[in-house]
Amino acid sequence: MKSAMKTSIKDVKTASSKESAETALKEAIKALDKSAGSGVIHRNKAARLKSRLTQEVASRFAS
Repeated sequence: MKSAMKTSIKDVKTASSKESAETALKEAIKALDKSAGSGVIHRNKAARLKSRLTQEVASRFAS
């Protein structure tokens, strides 16, 4: 589960277009929520990572 979570985060960071980044972000959020729900990571860490990924996507594709 942790590996899948890390892979989905990496997919968001390496996305080349806005559409692919948004799709990858949705998958990453699902993976983070699953990991937090099962106790793999703390729920506050999941929230922090979701926030940072969302900000990154928004700033990278702002124009």
